[in-house]
Amino acid sequence: MTIRKDVPKDILGAAKMAEFLIAPETENARQFVQALVKQTFDHEAAYHPRKRKRREADQKAFERAIAAYAGDLLHHSANQEADGFMYRPGDRDKLSETLVSGRHFEQLNTYWREMNLTEMTGFFQAKTHLECPTDDVYLARTRRIRATQALLDKAAGFELYPDTILADFPKQSRLIRPVTVRDEVYLTPRKRRPPRNMKIRGPGYERQVALVTELNQAYAHHSFNLEDQPRLYRLFNRGNFADFNFNKGGRLYCASDDNWQSIDSETRKGIEIDGEPTVELDVRASHLAILHGLHGKSLDTQADPYHIDGIEREVVKLIFTAWTGRGTPPAQWPKKEAEKYAQRHGRKLSDTYKLKDVVAALRNRHPVLDKIKPRALDWSNLQFVESECFLSVMLELFRCYEVPALPVHDSLIVRKRDGDLVEDILGQSYQRRLGFRPVIKAA
Repeated sequence: MTIRKDVPKDILGAAKMAEFLIAPETENARQFVQALVKQTFDHEAAYHPRKRKRREADQKAFERAIAAYAGDLLHHSANQEADGFMYRPGDRDKLSETLVSGRHFEQLNTYWREMNLTEMTGFFQAKTHLECPTDDVYLARTRRIRATQALLDKAAGFELYPDTILADFPKQSRLIRPVTVRDEVYLTPRKRRPPRNMKIRGPGYERQVALVTELNQAYAHHSFNLEDQPRLYRLFNRGNFADFNFNKGGRLYCASDDNWQSIDSETRKGIEIDGEPTVELDVRASHLAILHGLHGKSLDTQADPYHIDGIEREVVKLIFTAWTGRGTPPAQWPKKEAEKYAQRHGRKLSDTYKLKDVVAALRNRHPVLDKIKPRALDWSNLQFVESECFLSVMLELFRCYEVPALPVHDSLIVRKRDGDLVEDILGQSYQRRLGFRPVIKAA
């Protein structure tokens, strides 16, 4: 029952989050779960006796939790980079959307460590969610967990192995919400608490669900050289704002295990669709172009919009991102990006540039930036317009041409032979909404 304190940070950082959305489907998997359920209940009776018997529904829910948790432990055991470790924040609200409730999560963490089926590390910082629209990073102190050899041996006795476990424990896709709405609550004028999922229903929500479901169903008619069949969900933000009408955020994110959006662009070049090579078509300076279009202007397509003499392009771009993220010109260098810059270049941003000079140069290059207003016209509005453009393109490609496309926020991965068609339709989508065609190029 000891806590591991000797695990290197790079291994802890490579751990992936358990989804707790898988269930046994094969006979071997069901028999393994039955044996594990009995072993767990025997331990509970001996060391954590209950005052009253569980109701039938509670009993079945606990058995589902045992199956989902064990399945994920086996699945993540194949993650050699993380030495088999995974993590899962104990947020009860988010766990309620999985097969493992907050209470069951706590119980199994205790029981299985006592039974030598799992081992844990000390607390380690992890993002509470991956989709941060600004430089904010919400962190939680989350333990890393992995299966012990005893659990792996028990599974092997039923011919269940980490590399192939998802064939025996498939993901229950019906449990994945195609549409998620998060709130945004300010504790002080400039400090926010981590966003939480909201429960929203009604015609507007159902319409969004139907659109994302259509995209996910269309993927089933094509093949991909990914570990998991592509699946998307759409994330809306600021659902608690008075003017929310599914019009803030709205990006499409990967909901399947093999997240093509999180890998680098060079690796994405190896993605194949229907056994064919692909190309990634990128909209140049999409948010900046949209900001111009919303004010009846067109972004100069002849020159690089992030080029300013004497200032590195990456610095110009990070200040634009910080400006739209906060809704105001940044008063200090974004901490996370400043750290990355120092790692890449061996020098501090603050020693290389004066922030006020970079802000002034960017404002002079693009005066429309002064139209940005916090919580009124900022990242959430720009992201929504962009997501609507890409959503309409993907639906048209599926409906009219049976052309699959994988979104990466401001780009689309498509078969090379479909490149010209997709570029034309993507350009038309921006033209209809904003009055201009952006520069679209292969990434």
